[in-house]
Amino acid sequence: MSFHPLSSRLRIFEHLRRLEPVSRTQLCQSTGLANATVSEVVRDLLDSGFLCEERDAASGRGRPRILLKTDPDRLVLAGAFLQVANNRLEVRITNLLGEDLATEVKMLPRGFDALDLVEAIVDGLNILKKQTPVGAVQPAALSVSLPGIVDAHRGVLHWLPPLAPASFPIGQMLTEKTGLPVFVDNVCNAIARGERWFGSAGFQDDLCVILVGAGIGLAQYVSGSLHRGAHGLNAEFGHVKTGVGINETCLCGGNGCLVQSAGLVAIAEKVNVIFGQTFDPLSEFEQAFDFVAALAQSGRHEARLLLDRAGEALGIALANHIMTWDPSRILVIAANKTWEDAVGAKLKEVVAANLPSPDLYSIRIEFQQEDVEVTRKSSAALGLDGMMYQADLDVWQ
Repeated sequence: MSFHPLSSRLRIFEHLRRLEPVSRTQLCQSTGLANATVSEVVRDLLDSGFLCEERDAASGRGRPRILLKTDPDRLVLAGAFLQVANNRLEVRITNLLGEDLATEVKMLPRGFDALDLVEAIVDGLNILKKQTPVGAVQPAALSVSLPGIVDAHRGVLHWLPPLAPASFPIGQMLTEKTGLPVFVDNVCNAIARGERWFGSAGFQDDLCVILVGAGIGLAQYVSGSLHRGAHGLNAEFGHVKTGVGINETCLCGGNGCLVQSAGLVAIAEKVNVIFGQTFDPLSEFEQAFDFVAALAQSGRHEARLLLDRAGEALGIALANHIMTWDPSRILVIAANKTWEDAVGAKLKEVVAANLPSPDLYSIRIEFQQEDVEVTRKSSAALGLDGMMYQADLDVWQ
């Protein structure tokens, strides 16, 4: 089996992170790569500051083994994570283990634009740099996670709802203002990376991650790499059509989008209409979901219908995805802890009903509440992915 040198670098570093401290021989066995490839990439990673060596405690006679592990002190990363539901921007500096070294929170006003976002990221990063001691290690790269349509190849933000669609070269602008290599991606792709690097998802090479929050997101790993289209765009799973809610108009301008039936903001809006509540859909969608879940649990028919509708729409969309991509495992991550009990059973029922042969697609569908710690580390995971794929290592040395 052969790999491109850059994908070899990513593959080796991923396995090392899971197994560290680990020997070169163990990395060859774990990755399936040739000894010469592992030795070359490890030397490159050592020279670049990603790894360090330590001697294994001697056991009996013979020379102690040389083990490899992440060097969290030589390189640090900057990350920015935007929560569009409440306009909360978290800017942080982390080590290579994703551990926070410093954090700054910026609240963006409603109606902010892309330039406001850039200025907030730069301002937050400058504040953090001033807090670090003189001579401290400075960030090697900046990663930015956004809940919108992103061309990750070119660092272009095409749409950040509820703003109007407009292409904006956010990566280039941030590089000009910070002098750092910048990696930009959709928030679901970043969280999927966080699960792969730091979470429970592990190394399933065809893992599919579904994110149920304010909207609906999907990230699909194929043969160990995060899939992207010809234009570098993230999958806009929330805007696929399922036949549910076909007359409901979405922010994108289309009708019947999945997000209008299964996204928590849309559910909150329906809760207000059906049950006469006054939840703010953008900031109180979790409370609205808890409210309708409790009503459904108590036997309220309208509440049960609303939740089943969400499960039906998401189940149809997911069955279509399974038949298209045949993932090895699906991990559904929900922002709300009551989501699995309220929607999970209906989702699995609809998926099974819409597969031609459930036995043929013997796939695990698992549910997990969003792990705040993994989400916090997702920007570091995005930065690590970006730097592993970056050909010129001298850019951040």
